[in-house]
Amino acid sequence: MQKKDIKNFTLNELQEEVKNLGVEKYRATQLFDFLYKKG
Repeated sequence: MQKKDIKNFTLNELQEEVKNLGVEKYRATQLFDFLYKKG
């Protein structure tokens, strides 16, 4: 699996990546908030 720089992803792109990993969609929002609101 190739590493991806998620810091440049939009919320929609991050949701798609999370879905492809088989993780719940809300996790993408949590990651996005962490990166852009707290990070």
